[in-house]
Amino acid sequence: MECFGPFSWPKFVELFPVYLGSIAALGAVYVAWKQLGLAARQAAERDALQNLDTIAYSSDWQSQRKVFLSLREQLRVGELTAESFAQKLLTRNQSDTFASEIQSFRIMMNHYEVIAIGIQSGAYSDDIYRKFLRGQFKKDWRAMFEVVQRMRELEDNQRIFIEAQKLAESWQIDF
Repeated sequence: MECFGPFSWPKFVELFPVYLGSIAALGAVYVAWKQLGLAARQAAERDALQNLDTIAYSSDWQSQRKVFLSLREQLRVGELTAESFAQKLLTRNQSDTFASEIQSFRIMMNHYEVIAIGIQSGAYSDDIYRKFLRGQFKKDWRAMFEVVQRMRELEDNQRIFIEAQKLAESWQIDF
């Protein structure tokens, strides 16, 4: 305390509550900051679970998922090629034959895009979504990656479903 003048016990005792109060205030700010971070993480996890619960039990979601799984299987067994489906996706005057598959593809891929953006922004919990969706997303992304690649080439737009691709990469899904 030499830099503030000669040390004096009476002066030290007089200023001790100020020092102690300052340390306590800094401690309180630190604890509040940590609690805010914890609350934000918990809110993201709660929102992720609520969103997943709502989607999982939606009859519309389940019917779209069923069509999408049929499309995925057609691509897997070769009844449909990525090239032909990508061209149908990008055709503006779509026939009724592929209308439900196209709608289902867009709904599912946009769903994954929204999840990826939510995770990147911190609005959704990566851990919760990874536990709940990783297996499903892995199968879907592997099946649809070639379609997405063809869409990007045909549209000359490398940003199509790029956030979903980043999610696949961060979850270490090979495609």
